[in-house]
Amino acid sequence: MWIFLNDAFVSIVADRKDRTRLLVRGRLPGDIERLWPEAEVLEGQGSDYRFRAFLPRAAVVKTITRRLRDI
Repeated sequence: MWIFLNDAFVSIVADRKDRTRLLVRGRLPGDIERLWPEAEVLEGQGSDYRFRAFLPRAAVVKTITRRLRDI
């Protein structure tokens, strides 16, 4: 799922190894941290999304829900 916000763009997909987590991916530095400041963001080369973080599903739902309500 792609999420386009005024201050961030992320892709969210299921974690293949752990159904309780989601993989949040970003192309630009800071996009993930802007939404989830507590996230441990991994940086890698050679993929569409340079930045990645594995987050609990509940944390992702909470943040996205809050951002929707704030529109």
